[in-house]
Formats: sequence, structure tokens, C-alpha cells
Amino acid sequence: MSPSATTTAKRLIISSGIVSVIFFIAAAALVLLLGENPTLNTISKGDEVVFLYNGEKTNGTIEEKNKDGYIVADIVTTTGVGLQIAKSDLVKKVVPPLIPLVRMALGVLIGYISCIVRILMLNSTLKHITDMPEAKAAGHAKLQFLVRYAVCAAFLIAAALGQKYVSLYGAVLGVISMQFGAYLTRVIFKENIQ
Repeated sequence: MSPSATTTAKRLIISSGIVSVIFFIAAAALVLLLGENPTLNTISKGDEVVFLYNGEKTNGTIEEKNKDGYIVADIVTTTGVGLQIAKSDLVKKVVPPLIPLVRMALGVLIGYISCIVRILMLNSTLKHITDMPEAKAAGHAKLQFLVRYAVCAAFLIAAALGQKYVSLYGAVLGVISMQFGAYLTRVIFKENIQ
């Protein structure tokens, strides 16, 4: 006897959650090993940066940002004004070690929430189409398929727009955890999901 659609959905949510945690651990290890070097576009006022000054790496805090470079407030010149550095002199933004991990965790969490929403939508679709005529059920299933992918796209777009706070890579890992979760469900619950 096969389990109900609701039971299968719950099992798939659990399996996807396990996969998301595994993905987060793997991504966190990569972030810690490789570090994070944000692009210049993510730098804003108040950020700590490392830049080249007289050929040496120097730390400072961004006071202003303009099209040509940055004013670094922590470095005081003889005139008492912040030092102007060019974008090419900027080595990298100083990122506290936990911030990349938090960004990755938020990204994976957003992707996993997208999985939960899509699984619940799929479960609802399966319940509705069982009472419909075959032709109408096929059309409804196709429409719901497109809606589920639109929801997935909306979550990824939201993650992309919030890249200062959320890792897009983490969100992608969270989104694809549903596919790997389906395989894991077969192993854990000895169940065939199609």
C-alpha cells in the first residue's frame, strides 16, 4: 500500500530539509576555505576595506563613494582630509568571518522555503486533479507546473535583489534541494516518488 499524497509531501519536505542542511555545510566549508571577496559594487559607506597605499596593503573605512574612487576616512593625510583611493587600488572588502556564513544560511533557507511552497502547491494540485475529468486535469496540472516554477523564479529574483544580505548561490542550492530530496526520500522511506 502506497502512502497518501500528504504523507509523501511531508516526507519530501523532510528529505529536502536534510539535503539543504548538507548543502549548507558543504557551502560553508567552501566559504571558509576560499573566503569571500565581494565586487566593488557591493561596497558602501562605512565598510572596512583593504587597499594599496604607497605600495603597501592598508586598512580603512569608506567615508564616501563616487564614480572615480573612494574616500577612506580612517587614513588621515597631512591636510587632515580622508585619503582618496582609486577603485583599482582597492584590494578587497574586509568581511567578518561569520557574515558570509549567515548570508549563505539565509540563501539556503530562502531556497528551502521555496521548496516547501512548491511541494505544498504540488500536493494541492494532486488532490484537485483526482476529481477532474482527464482533459481538464491535464490542463490544470500544466498550469500549476508553470505557477510552481514562477514561484521558484520569484524566490530566486528576491535573493538576487537582496545579494547584500543573502547569498544567491545558497538560494540556488536550497531550490535544487527538492530534486535531491526526492532521491533521498526513496532511500530513507523506501518509497518511490515519481
